[in-house]
Amino acid sequence: MSEAVAPTPVVVEGDRFALWLDRNVPTGWRALLVVALVHVIAALLAFDPTPQASGDNAAYHALAEALATGRGYVRLWEPTQPPETLYPPVFPLLIAAAMRLGVQSWAALHLLMICFSAAFVCASYGLLRRVVSPAQAFVCSVAVALSPALLDASHALLSDVPFAALTAAALWAFATLDAGDRHDAARERWLVAVGLVATVLAYFTRSAGLPLVIAAFAWLLWKRRLVVAGILGAMVVPLAIAWSARARHQGGAYTDFLRYIDPYQPELGRVDAVDVLVRMFSNLDLYASRHLPSLLYGGTDGFAAFGGWICVILAVIGYWFRVRRPSVSELWVPLYLGLLLLWPAAWSGDRLLLPMYPLLLAYAVLALPLTRVFLPRPVVVCTLVIAGIGLLSSDVQRARRGVHCTSAYRRGTARPCVENGWGDFTDLSMRLRGRLPDSSVILSRKPTILYAESGYRSLMYPLSSAPDTFFAEARRAGARYVVVDVSTLANLYLFPALRTHPNRFCTLPDFQRIRASLMRIEPEGAQVSTSTAGDIKPCP
Repeated sequence: MSEAVAPTPVVVEGDRFALWLDRNVPTGWRALLVVALVHVIAALLAFDPTPQASGDNAAYHALAEALATGRGYVRLWEPTQPPETLYPPVFPLLIAAAMRLGVQSWAALHLLMICFSAAFVCASYGLLRRVVSPAQAFVCSVAVALSPALLDASHALLSDVPFAALTAAALWAFATLDAGDRHDAARERWLVAVGLVATVLAYFTRSAGLPLVIAAFAWLLWKRRLVVAGILGAMVVPLAIAWSARARHQGGAYTDFLRYIDPYQPELGRVDAVDVLVRMFSNLDLYASRHLPSLLYGGTDGFAAFGGWICVILAVIGYWFRVRRPSVSELWVPLYLGLLLLWPAAWSGDRLLLPMYPLLLAYAVLALPLTRVFLPRPVVVCTLVIAGIGLLSSDVQRARRGVHCTSAYRRGTARPCVENGWGDFTDLSMRLRGRLPDSSVILSRKPTILYAESGYRSLMYPLSSAPDTFFAEARRAGARYVVVDVSTLANLYLFPALRTHPNRFCTLPDFQRIRASLMRIEPEGAQVSTSTAGDIKPCP
């Protein structure tokens, strides 16, 4: 690991702590191995073999299964198995390759994700070495390695961690290329290759990689690396056009949801200029007061929000120091931040902030010496100590939960630590396997999870409160069953049909849980009887 010049804008004479850090913390490859080892140990302690209830993880699993079995890039969980257009293919391809090598169970795939999170930590350290001093880079990398939100993501079958790792690798390569010796042609070609490949793979891992493509292309043009910029364009543009054409032909892409006020409530309409501004300020507050503190030390209380805003303010100041001589990172940060602020607030989360987290820490560290102008040193030290205690406390809690979940899994519990509110849905889905006709189609709140656990095709019930729309969708999909769950969406869009047409449904007693149950949808004209109170009766 080559040395980086520390671009510290503020020098404080006689800083004994900084001198101690410079003399005592490991650097180079030793530091890289230390931060990787710290993260792997913490991630294994916090490991949870239980699949998350997000639904995206089950979608990735099904897409990888389709690729691994040679059925193409299609949605196995839907009745017609249409081509996939929302999730870019790189992450499912990686999972499919692992499946072909024998990595089949959810627990094994979750262990694989730790490899991606460790790669992110290592790439982050290399990037941080190009922004702050080696000692500061090591401290920030340890904070990244122990981030509670990263530990949570390290056993989630989602594309966020691989995307963050590829983004950090690309930013590191371009930053090293900018600071390197242009007479070393072989090393320069290697850095160019890493930067270009990581950028392209990041874009086709998540559509949120577009800001990285734009920032890299703009920086290459500004540095007059026209040939490299042309290669990047030749790599990205044809694939992007093909992917976009596929999405438009099959029914839309993720970016289409930017136009909705709330993707889960389409009846609220689409955003106008005022709605966009409201969304941006709402997202800014969410990311500063909730999602960033979740990355910093796993807290969401009042102190967490205060610490998040302080980190944001310091990062803005540090960014101002760095932007005077920008690398790709300084071009990418505002573009990616703009995307986060424009994204629907219902889909915001700490995992979306993960690619930017190392740079936020680095920028905050650059501005940290300025706090001594306004605050006594003991106040700054106490604040950092409290944050450190919060970080370690959150990690200990996750380690305890991880040990508990892993132990239960080894004792034979298939899904030991299902997220709150989803235990009944998951249990019902697992009990369905093999107990309905093979051609059955089920409407549900989480069709991908239902397919992963039961093997039956599933669609989400329509997001409309009109009962006629529900029954029309059931006829179109050939769905004879619906999972009634306790959720906001079910209350909005499923219960109206149940309340107004109770004689079109009947319950299946073998599949009744407190928060989820399976009902059969009766065709019109073959209505079942109900009680005088209009209750739904068991199926005959």
